[in-house]
Amino acid sequence: MKKIFAITTLFISAFTICTLNAQVLNQLEVVPSNPTESDTIYIISDFSYNGNCTFGLVDTYVSLMGSTILVMPLYCGYWDTTLCHSIDTFKVGPYPAGTYTLNMEYHQGSICPYSGFDATIYQLDIAVFINITTHAATSLTNSYFSVSVFPNPSRDFISIQFPNPEKEMLTITVYNALGQVVEKMGNISGTEVKIENKKRQKGIYYFKLQSNIETIGQGKFIIQ
Repeated sequence: MKKIFAITTLFISAFTICTLNAQVLNQLEVVPSNPTESDTIYIISDFSYNGNCTFGLVDTYVSLMGSTILVMPLYCGYWDTTLCHSIDTFKVGPYPAGTYTLNMEYHQGSICPYSGFDATIYQLDIAVFINITTHAATSLTNSYFSVSVFPNPSRDFISIQFPNPEKEMLTITVYNALGQVVEKMGNISGTEVKIENKKRQKGIYYFKLQSNIETIGQGKFIIQ
């Protein structure tokens, strides 16, 4: 049975978890949380399933059908009893402004080696609201994908480099895998920021770089 959820925050962490044959969607994140018609949207899925962990995610089908954004990840199965855990990122858009339904339809077995079955193992619908871009595009927007992170993975620190030709005052926010803010730094006017990792737990972290009007860059890094 499908469920509808409205996206109001960066991370969707308060929904009721449903299972189908022990398949569990632990968390779903949509970045940016308030996309505009000029944004590419990243969907980060934290999914647990019974299957073949060695092959894991083997393919993804993405399409737009009217006002429905369909994302169909395909995992290997064999009806195995092994519990697998997979964090995957799917890219969609940009799309015109409007209200959309994001249909996450998780499949298993369809193109796995020696597999002859195809089963839908989990489904979820959420509402996505895409806004009109109300400000003029700047060189920062055009350089959205040129943010670089190194070393990654890291133990002690990471360096995030980004274009800032207008010398705007930027803010960087770092989130852990649960969507909790672990650090926020403002008044950044240069083109690089270093983040210390020594006191943080190992794992995956996400960050957003923002000016006073928009998100200009985002990404993730791993602490070993």
